[in-house]
Amino acid sequence: METLNQIFTWLSNHESGFSALAALLVIIGVTLSPFGSGLRRALGRRAQNLQIDKDMAPDADQLSGQHHTNGPRVLSDKPSVAVLPFENLSGDTEQAYFSEGIAEDIIVALSKLHSLFVIARNTSFAYKELEGQGGNLGKALGARYIVQGSVRKVGERARINAQLVDTESDEQLWAERFDRDLDDVFLVQDEITAKVISILPSRIEAADLKRTHNKPTNNLKAYDYLLRGKYHHHLRTRSDNTMAYNLLSQAVEADPSSAQAYAWRACVIGQALFRGYRDDEAATEEILQDLGKALTLDDEDFECHRVFSGVYTIQQNYDRALFHAQRAFELNPNDPRVISQYGELLVLVGDAEAGIDMQKQALQVDPYSPDDRLTHLGFAQFAGRHYQDALDTFKKISSLDVKHHAYLAACHAQLGDSAGAEREATELSKLDAEFSVDEFVTQLQYKNDADSQHHIDALRLAGL
Repeated sequence: METLNQIFTWLSNHESGFSALAALLVIIGVTLSPFGSGLRRALGRRAQNLQIDKDMAPDADQLSGQHHTNGPRVLSDKPSVAVLPFENLSGDTEQAYFSEGIAEDIIVALSKLHSLFVIARNTSFAYKELEGQGGNLGKALGARYIVQGSVRKVGERARINAQLVDTESDEQLWAERFDRDLDDVFLVQDEITAKVISILPSRIEAADLKRTHNKPTNNLKAYDYLLRGKYHHHLRTRSDNTMAYNLLSQAVEADPSSAQAYAWRACVIGQALFRGYRDDEAATEEILQDLGKALTLDDEDFECHRVFSGVYTIQQNYDRALFHAQRAFELNPNDPRVISQYGELLVLVGDAEAGIDMQKQALQVDPYSPDDRLTHLGFAQFAGRHYQDALDTFKKISSLDVKHHAYLAACHAQLGDSAGAEREATELSKLDAEFSVDEFVTQLQYKNDADSQHHIDALRLAGL
């Protein structure tokens, strides 16, 4: 509790450039979505009373006209592309971090383009065992085009092979080998990204193309430490967490101007606190120091806007929440967290139809994590009064908890199925005998009283 309070105290005085906080909040499992009831209970009134500097965010009148009830829509005609983790051909398994890191950077670059539909890293990396199966892989990922390759790192040189494949025809559209000094690895990433973009049937504006260039550091040694630190962080064990911290500290030492090094080190410390690897007071102070440093080095990041949107949602400052959600989506329209959070916010402010479309898009981009995406979609469908659709969605979830049974009971009740409503209410009671309708709906933080009342009435109609 004290750790969260200190973080949010720091947050209340800053409103830009802290992508480290976004990473921290994701990794330690603190969601800023309407389903983050645990966070709301932990923060209590404190979250409602946060005072963020008004001079650093637009006023409500500046935001008028920016949000349209139609909202963003899924564009099915976009070229869909997935980037698989590059194969490590170095003969040393410890070099896997380098090949996977290159692929991850290419995903981030392509994801910033509105004219492309890019499969999330979480999904594309999970399907790497299907590599080489062409159409089967494309169908599994939902991607027409696949970028894949390999990396052989020897000393201060790297041989990078990359290719672009059309999964419908199994045709290799492009392939190239890059034999370069390691100092040129950023240029190779840019060349691969640019080549993929030039071949795909889409129109890329020059300004958009510029956004794909992302050099996390000018120091190759620092970049190597950064990639290795991120790799061990993703493994989540105690020993890997310690290794990640040490590597990222070396990245900071090698390049004190690398915002990403500070950001990821804060993330690693947050993981240690959440998983019980550390419980010392110094950990919290380290997080805050790293966040402050990242802030001064990088004042524009889509993660920053995503987190601020969540903070303002907790405050029920919906105008500013929408501003930051829209900005995050503009900066990265293919990140499933950005899409999903934006969709949830649209539902809360009364635009359920747009929220439904956004949640469907998030599920398309990241089908490997269906339960979370389906939960958000079902919520949007229920709020939009599409009860049968919501039932169908929630029934696809592999593991149902209290909130799922609550929605299922409410949907059955609204459809006149009293037996179904009673069945779900009974299952809910087994999991939470002290379930409170008012508390459940209040935690969702609807903007409009009519939406809150609709939800309350549906739950009570189900006998809850």
